[in-house]
Amino acid sequence: PYRRRCPACGWRYWGNPRPTATALVSRAGARGPELLLVRRAREPHKGLWDIPGGFIEWEEEAEAALRRELREEAHIEVGALALHGVWRDEYEEEGRVECALNIVFSAPLASPHGGVAGDDADSLAWFAADALPPLAEIAFDSGKGAVARWLEAQRATHAPSV
Repeated sequence: PYRRRCPACGWRYWGNPRPTATALVSRAGARGPELLLVRRAREPHKGLWDIPGGFIEWEEEAEAALRRELREEAHIEVGALALHGVWRDEYEEEGRVECALNIVFSAPLASPHGGVAGDDADSLAWFAADALPPLAEIAFDSGKGAVARWLEAQRATHAPSV
């Protein structure tokens, strides 16, 4: 169903996923590292928590797209980017199924402030590992997977030694 050909002219629709760049932005907190989440202001998944980021534009590299999206959504700058993982998502938007390929980075906060919601976010918050919203309140399978992997890494790094 994702590879269609026009019988009249032979043009082919491939149905490829749209690439996104998102980030697990962290900062030092009183109880350990904190993770930035934004609350979605629009569908799909309006009102759920999400990791900030968005679609990569035509002539952008993933890293540049991510830095632009972080300025637009949270008014923040981040330090060095490290690849956290890549996830695929399917979701419904305006009555059709969309597919995205999500490139997820991890990055430390470099801004002198904690950010302020903008663009597609109606609010933002910083969460310690032990205070994250339940995965059911996080938008998209990619967001759930990325946050779960971050949480596992935090538990492994900060586990008490025996």
